[in-house]
Amino acid sequence: MNAMEQEETEAEDYQTDIEDIAHQQIISLIKSEFAGHALADLVAEIMRVKGYTTKVSPPDTDGGVDILAAGGTLGLGEDRICVQVKSGDGVANHDVVLRLIGSVSNTQAQTGLLVSIGGVNAVAQKELDNNFFKLRLWQMPDLLKALFRTYGELSDETRAKLPLKQIWAPMTGGTN
Repeated sequence: MNAMEQEETEAEDYQTDIEDIAHQQIISLIKSEFAGHALADLVAEIMRVKGYTTKVSPPDTDGGVDILAAGGTLGLGEDRICVQVKSGDGVANHDVVLRLIGSVSNTQAQTGLLVSIGGVNAVAQKELDNNFFKLRLWQMPDLLKALFRTYGELSDETRAKLPLKQIWAPMTGGTN
């Protein structure tokens, strides 16, 4: 192997994934700018952009319900969602999922959405799987996808807290 080929091989070995780096920076920004109950405000805004009417519970008084969201005219449609947001890095446990199931029933929602930045443990995931037709989970990758799809329509205030710019970059290592 000549010196040029060796340099190219070394460069490929140390090549970084720009998208992954950007996502990590965005995640850090979300965690700092939307810490605690502020993450519920971000999720509610994303849902409003998607056509839902939302009601965000005041901090510390949500009783297991951070957001109520409904589609249709005046938010009175059949698509009713009860949302629980967990903004900490810790995983959500089985009790969180059971409380969400109870909240879905108590609020007469059709479905529940658990937004958990830290993910869920295995027992909680099993409960989510067992309630496939009633519950959904957004972990950080899901939140990022929703954010990217709606970013251009978010409020100026939200975009000021979370200033992003879309870029195009060449893909390495094949197609995805």
